[in-house]
Amino acid sequence: MNTSNLKVQLALAGAALLSGCGTVPQAKYETFEFPSSSAFVKKVERPFKSLGWVKSKVNFQSLDPGHEENTLCNNYYNKAVRELVETAREKGADAVIEVKSVVFLEDGRREVYATPECSDDGFEGQILLQGIAVQWKKEPLKANLNSIPQNNSTGKKTRSQDEKSKTQQSPDSAVNKPDKDHSPS
Repeated sequence: MNTSNLKVQLALAGAALLSGCGTVPQAKYETFEFPSSSAFVKKVERPFKSLGWVKSKVNFQSLDPGHEENTLCNNYYNKAVRELVETAREKGADAVIEVKSVVFLEDGRREVYATPECSDDGFEGQILLQGIAVQWKKEPLKANLNSIPQNNSTGKKTRSQDEKSKTQQSPDSAVNKPDKDHSPS
């Protein structure tokens, strides 16, 4: 390779480098929705089995002139929650409860928030989340006692009538001992 050809290549590389520095790269912005059917910020009333903690971290470009800082934080919070749910499902969970933002302070302490809290160095933002992966327990069916027929077609007592009459016996009559313990264990 001759020196004039090398100078041309260096000049072209320098021009490409200088022209690239004059623009800020465009941020790729995608909108993320909160997975409200499988993620919960507060405690839930439904019975569940805890499978343990799940965590997620999302980095994002915060130098985005088209979006406010709060909008970016909320959007990438939703993305991080979606990742929590994906991680929980990999563990066999149905949902994530008690979703919290985690912020590490300079002195080493950490704080948790029920709201989206992002850190930002001026160019890149980050959000850290934690939650509890849960499996929903099967809720017992509640019998509607009003729908149980009182008499069958033969005129004989039904099982529920027979059990009812046993409980209405006087203390002086036969001893009332349950056949089996039906209390929940």
